[in-house]
Amino acid sequence: MPVNFSGIKVGSVWDRKQLADHWDYKSFHAFGRGVFTPKGDNKIVLFVKEEKRDEDEQYEDKLVSNVLHWHGEKGHRTDQRIANAQESGDEIHVFYRPNHRSPFRYLGLARTKRVEFRSTEPSKFVLELLA
Repeated sequence: MPVNFSGIKVGSVWDRKQLADHWDYKSFHAFGRGVFTPKGDNKIVLFVKEEKRDEDEQYEDKLVSNVLHWHGEKGHRTDQRIANAQESGDEIHVFYRPNHRSPFRYLGLARTKRVEFRSTEPSKFVLELLA
């Protein structure tokens, strides 16, 4: 099901349940992980939290001005797609929150500036926000 960003403005605040309702999903579990790639759609949606819970993987994800330093998925499932998004016509959308208690703020579209592919740990990405 395509994901529609109409009505989602840069700077607006959302939790996953609100997004599930907005996108007409039965629950938020489809995008409960850090990367959501809706089937049959050209969108890659990142859910980034800077400060992790103690039981979470302690990736060093950090937002500095309009640059996001982000670790990819542990299993590398989406690394190539994110790295090649511009060439393939995929859109990278970023939702960010400073800690796990906060709702996500929509930061808008991003493009991949640099990738450090890794095999034994998550790859490192540098993404530039376009909004």
